[in-house]
Amino acid sequence: MAEVLVIGGSAIDLKATSGAALIAETSNPGTVSATPGGVGRNIAENLARLGTGVRLVTRIGADAFGRFVLAETARAGVEVTHVQADAERTATYVATLDQDGSLFVAVSDFAAIDTMTPDHLPAGAFEGVAHVVLDANLPIPVLTAAISAGHEVGAMVTLEPVSVAKAARLAALDSAEPVHLITPNEDEYAALAACLDPHRIATWVCLRRGAAGSRVIYGPDTDPVDIPAVRVPPDQVRDVTGAGDAATAGLIHALVRGESLEEAVAFGHQVAAHTVRSDLTVAADLADLTRIADPTTEEDV
Repeated sequence: MAEVLVIGGSAIDLKATSGAALIAETSNPGTVSATPGGVGRNIAENLARLGTGVRLVTRIGADAFGRFVLAETARAGVEVTHVQADAERTATYVATLDQDGSLFVAVSDFAAIDTMTPDHLPAGAFEGVAHVVLDANLPIPVLTAAISAGHEVGAMVTLEPVSVAKAARLAALDSAEPVHLITPNEDEYAALAACLDPHRIATWVCLRRGAAGSRVIYGPDTDPVDIPAVRVPPDQVRDVTGAGDAATAGLIHALVRGESLEEAVAFGHQVAAHTVRSDLTVAADLADLTRIADPTTEEDV
């Protein structure tokens, strides 16, 4: 049975990793892979691999990429019965990584998600879930409808801002019911804060600060709590692409199991640290991460 409903983007990820330091405006020898991706879909797969029952609502095309994404997502243990396959083409994300696994440049074609409407949210998808996770790839009308439906079933609603551009447009949610938690990085938080106080659209903020860890902000009149990062030696980093999605999934997984927000954020750091050591956007062996971290202790793993 699904404990968490994730609504967001699904895509095919085409990743090219250079075998040496990238040289612009020429061909660079390296390796190329095709894997399922999309923020919402990645979060759902991470949750499934961690052992949380998860249901996905997204939109794909009835094409080869869409069939591949759907099959691999289901194989990972995600419930996909509510995925809509009526888009003209499946969303595509193309990334070029430097030899150290860092992102050099990326291009995304997310027309399949950009044109979603509230009609793509089946009422039955919300039944029986305690948590709803949304990603900001979704159009504002879809986000508004999903937030309302999540509140109606009494679920905790978490919103992942995705990018600076997507975070800025979340100011349009000011008239909607606030979500319980939003998970921006520093640039996304700044883009949103330039438009309005983030606490007008979210009760709690988990501010991602990279190597500095995360800052939990419970409200404008309370002291924030800093959660240290899990440090990964640079020579162990293989691919940073899925780290943010892994951190969000780890957080939700721990919340489902009754951990406090601070403990949940710390476990998200563990999942992210494990993920960057993998060549895969979603590490296949997340079920081994069963220990919830002490949020007051910085550690190497």
